Amino acid sequence: MYISVESEGARPVVVKRGGAAAAPRLRAEGERLRRASHPGVVEVLRSAPAEGGWELRMAHGGRPLDAVGEVPLSQAAALVASLASTVADLHELGVVHGRIDGTHVLVGDHGRPRLCGFGDGTVAAAPEDDVAALGALLTELVGGGDDAEPIPEHRWRLPRRRWAGWERRGLLLLADQACAEPPTRRPTARRLAAAVANDSTD
Repeated sequence: MYISVESEGARPVVVKRGGAAAAPRLRAEGERLRRASHPGVVEVLRSAPAEGGWELRMAHGGRPLDAVGEVPLSQAAALVASLASTVADLHELGVVHGRIDGTHVLVGDHGRPRLCGFGDGTVAAAPEDDVAALGALLTELVGGGDDAEPIPEHRWRLPRRRWAGWERRGLLLLADQACAEPPTRRPTARRLAAAVANDSTD
């Protein structure tokens, strides 16, 4: 299978081509993308037989998140909240992604993340697996901070000020909840989206 970026009119498109052996997988990916039609998912432009195999053309969604580099805490929270909202919509459509990670999240100039990587529809995955993957992604994006917790200011009878580390701690707690065992203890993607959005705006 070959993947390339080509121009279609004024916009770039991602093209996947494969011979007879790759055709079933490319066709299945095109079908899953059409089922998952959503502003937060890469757009499929064409999925059809071509040159003895199959061709899948998709709108270019941006750079993979794992290639973007470090992002500010508020942006990381906004990205995950948006992704979780998209995933919640997909779950309501009966679509489970099953492979959410930094390589399957694209970020364009607009800043909104889009999901890709719908190719392996044979993997048995449940909505709770997507939620855990979002939790792992949130941990990856906001973890590793070295903010030291200050001594409580009430000891000096000073007005309480916001500590930047509280937001990171709250987001990591939500990530832990998303990865909880057993999976029945995990929130839905919709609840996770709301919780992450609320935590980052409090």
